[in-house]
Amino acid sequence: MDSRLAKTNRCLLASLAFLVVLAISPYSPNSAVDIKILIYELFAFAALALWLFTPRCARGEARRSSALLPLFIAYLVFNLAAAFYSGNMGYSLSREFIKTAALFILFLAAADAYQTPKQVWTLISVICVAVSIAAVYGLAQHMGSDPFPWIDPTNMLHDAPATFGNPNLASHVFMPTIILAVGLSTQRKGRWAILCIPLLLGLLTLAKTRGSLIALVGAAALVLVVTIVSRRVKKLSHVIVLTFAALLVTAMVGIATVATITKLNTGQIYPQDESLVFRFNSFYGACRMIQDRPWVGHGPGMYRVHSPEYWTTLEKTVFTDLNRRNAYVHNEPLEIATEAGLPAAIAYITILVIGIYYGLSLGLRPRNSGHRSFGLTMAAFFLAFLVDGFAGFNLHAPVSAVLLFLIAGTMAGVWREREAPTVRCAFRYEWFPIARRLFVLGCALIIPVLGIREFSAQLFHQRGLGALKFEAHAEATESFAKAASLAPYDWIHPYFLGITAKGMGRLDDEARYFGRTIELHPNFIHARTRKAQALINQATSSSDEEALAFLEEAVSEVEQVIRIAPQLPEAHELFGRALLLQANWQTGSSPDETIERKNEVRQKAEGYLLKAIEYGSDEKEALYLLLAKIGLARHDVYAAQDALVHALESNPESEESWMLLLTTGSRLLDSSQGSSGYDAIIDSLEWCIERLSNTQDKLEAAVALSLLRADILHTVYRDDSGAEKAFQEIVLAHPARIEAWAQYHLFAQANDREEAVNGIFIQAVARQENADETLPELIQAVAVGLQKDKNGIVEGVSRLVSALQRDHTLDPNPARVAADYSWAVDLLAARAQQTSMRPEDARAVYVQLSLMYEVFQDFETAVQMLDRALSIEADEAWRDSVQQKIDTMQQKLKAQQD
Repeated sequence: MDSRLAKTNRCLLASLAFLVVLAISPYSPNSAVDIKILIYELFAFAALALWLFTPRCARGEARRSSALLPLFIAYLVFNLAAAFYSGNMGYSLSREFIKTAALFILFLAAADAYQTPKQVWTLISVICVAVSIAAVYGLAQHMGSDPFPWIDPTNMLHDAPATFGNPNLASHVFMPTIILAVGLSTQRKGRWAILCIPLLLGLLTLAKTRGSLIALVGAAALVLVVTIVSRRVKKLSHVIVLTFAALLVTAMVGIATVATITKLNTGQIYPQDESLVFRFNSFYGACRMIQDRPWVGHGPGMYRVHSPEYWTTLEKTVFTDLNRRNAYVHNEPLEIATEAGLPAAIAYITILVIGIYYGLSLGLRPRNSGHRSFGLTMAAFFLAFLVDGFAGFNLHAPVSAVLLFLIAGTMAGVWREREAPTVRCAFRYEWFPIARRLFVLGCALIIPVLGIREFSAQLFHQRGLGALKFEAHAEATESFAKAASLAPYDWIHPYFLGITAKGMGRLDDEARYFGRTIELHPNFIHARTRKAQALINQATSSSDEEALAFLEEAVSEVEQVIRIAPQLPEAHELFGRALLLQANWQTGSSPDETIERKNEVRQKAEGYLLKAIEYGSDEKEALYLLLAKIGLARHDVYAAQDALVHALESNPESEESWMLLLTTGSRLLDSSQGSSGYDAIIDSLEWCIERLSNTQDKLEAAVALSLLRADILHTVYRDDSGAEKAFQEIVLAHPARIEAWAQYHLFAQANDREEAVNGIFIQAVARQENADETLPELIQAVAVGLQKDKNGIVEGVSRLVSALQRDHTLDPNPARVAADYSWAVDLLAARAQQTSMRPEDARAVYVQLSLMYEVFQDFETAVQMLDRALSIEADEAWRDSVQQKIDTMQQKLKAQQD
C-alpha cells in the first residue's frame, strides 16, 4: 500500500538527484561542490520530515528490514564517535559528520519511499537525464565553449569536468550512471537510455580516470560471470558463492598479469606513472595513520590535517618542489579507516558487499518476477563503487555520495518489499508519538542550519578573495571575519585574514590569525612559515625582551615545519634570519667572548641559509647578500666575496650587491690580503656586462656595472692605466651617460689626467654626431665650450648655465645637481683659464661659472671665479657689484665652515 507521503518523498528525492547533478554556484570558492552539499543537506531535512510522518506498522517493518539499515547506522555511529575524538571536533562534527548524517537520512527516506523496481527505474531515469545534460555541457567544454566563468589555470576544461568541478569527480558520476543507464535500457519504457551510454562513455574517456574505467570493466565482468554460472548451477546460494569466487580469481589474475607485464617492461611490479606512485605513497602514510589510531581514527575530514606527519620522502619532495600534496588518500576504505577507524571502513565495505549480494539474489530470481535486470544492475552498481573506491574518493564527491546512499536506500526498500508490500497503518494522532517525532525533527534542524552557515561562510570567503585580488584590504578583512564567525572551526578563513593583515602591515594581527590557523590545522605548513615571518618582522621593531620572545616563537614554528618538510627552503631561510637577529643579543663575560658567541650563532645561521639555497630557494640573491654580510661580520672577507659573486650572478642589476662589492674591496685592502682574491668578482662583472650589453633594455645596468669594474680596478687593484682605459671605453660607447663622465672626471682629477678627458670628450661627441644621435643638453654645452674657437667657451658656459637653471628649478637638491654638473663646470672652468677672451666675455664667463659653483654650494671655488672676474679691467660700478658678491660668498663660506 503506497501512501501519498511516500509518493511525495519519491518526487522530492528525484528532484534532489536532478538538482544535485546540475547545480553550480560561481559565488563560492568550490563552485561545483559547495552548492551541491547545501542542496542535499536541505533536502535531507525535508525528506526526514516526510519520513517521520509517513504512516507505517513498526513491528511488521522491523521484522522485514534489510541488513543495510543496521550497517548504515553502525557506519554513522562510528563516524560520530570519531568526530568526538577528533583534534578539531568542530570541523569533524559541523562540517563532515553533518554531511554523513544528511546522507544517512536520504538512505532512510529512499528505503521507505521505494518499494518496487518500477519506482526505482523512474528515479534512475531522472538520474540518467540529469547526468546526460551535464555530459553535453562537458562535451561543450571539451570543444572550447563554456558559458560559465570557470578559473582554468590547468586546462581543466579540456578534460570535461561538466558540472562536477573537476574530471576526477565527474568520472565518479559518469561511471555508475553508465551502469544504471544500461540497466534502464533493458526496460521497455527505458530503451531511450541507450542514447546516453555512448555519450557518457565518451566523457568518461575524456576524464582519463583509470579507476572508474576498471570499475566499469569489473561491473561488466560481474554480469558476464553470473550469467555463465547461473546457466550451469541452479542453486541460488551456490551461484552467488561461485560468482564471488570467480570475480576474486579474475581480479587476482588481472593484477598478476598487469604486474608481470609491467615487470617485463619497466623492471618494477607496478606502473611507474608519476601520479600512481604519488598515490601509493599516500596509501603507505594512511596505513601508518591507521596503525596509530585503529579504532576511532583521527576524525572525519582530518586526513588532510594529520597526513603531513606521515609523509614519505617522495611526498615531502613533491610538496617542496611543486607545492603539491595528497588532500585525499584516493582509496575509500583506507581513508575511512584513517578518519573514522577500521570498524567504519569494515562497515562501509560490508554495505557494498551486501548490496552486491542483494542485487545478485534479486537478479537470479525467475525472469518473470521483474527483479532480474534490476538486481543485476544493482549488483553491478555496488561492485563498481567498491572497485572505484579503491582508487578514488566517492564519498567526498557530493553527487556520487548522494547516488550511493539513494541507490542503497532503494535497494533496501525493494529487498524489504520483495515478497509482498508492507502493510501501512493509518497515521495515529496521538500526542506522544507526534511530540517524539517533532523532537527528532527539531534535533535534525541542525543539519540545514549548519549547512546554511557553512555555505554562507563560503560565500563571504569568496567575496573576501575578490576584494583581496583588488587589494581592498578593509573589505577583504570584513568578509573573511564574517566567514570565520560563521565557520569558526575552518582554518582557511583565519589563514586569509592573516594574509590580509600582512597586506595592511598589521604584524600583531597577522601573527595572531596565523596562530589561530595553526590551532585548527597544526600541520598547515604555509601558515607556520607565514607566522614565523610575521614574528621575525615584529622582532625587528620591538624591545630586547619582546624581540627575543618573538624570535624564540618563530624558531619554534620553523622547527615544526622542518620536522615535517625538511627540504623546504623557506623554512631554512626563516631559521637563518631568526638566528641572525638572535645573534644581536648574544652576550658573554668579556667583549671577546661576546664576539665569539655572536659568531657562533652567525655561523649556525649561515648553515641554514646555505641549505635554503641548496634546496632551491627563489630568493637566492637576497640569501647570498645575507651570507656576504655574515662573512663581513665574522671578518671572513673571502666568504663574503664568494657570496657576492653568486649574488651578482643571480641578479646583475642589484645595487645592494654593487655597494657591498666596494665595501668588500676596501676590507680586502685594509686587511692587507691583496687583490688576487678579487679576480672572481672581476670575472663575474665582465660576464654580467657582456650578457647585459646585448639587451637594449639592460644597457643602464651594463653601464653601472662597467663603472663599478673601472672603480674596482682603480680602488682595489691600483691599476690606474687599466681603470683609465675602462672609463674611456665606457664614455666612448655611451657618451650620453652623464654619470659615466662624472666618474671618469673624478678619476682623472685624482690622477692629474684631466687633459685626457677633454680629448676623449671631443672624440666621443664626434662619434655620436656622426651617428646622428641627439645628446643631452649638458653634453652639448660642454662640447661647444671645449672647441678651440675662443667664442666657444662663451657659448658653452652660457648654455650650461641655462641647462643647470632649468634642472635646478625642477629639483633644487644641491647634491644631486652637483653630481650631474660639477664635472662639466670643472671642465669648462679649466678651458676658460686656458682660452684668450675679450675682457667683457671673460668677465661674463667667470661670473656665470661662479653662479654655478654657488648652486653646488661650493662657495670657495665660486669666490675664486669672482676673483678672476674682478682681476679683469672694468668700470667701478661693476667692480663694486662683484665685490659685494664676493663678500656674500665669503660669509656663506664662513657659515658653512662653522
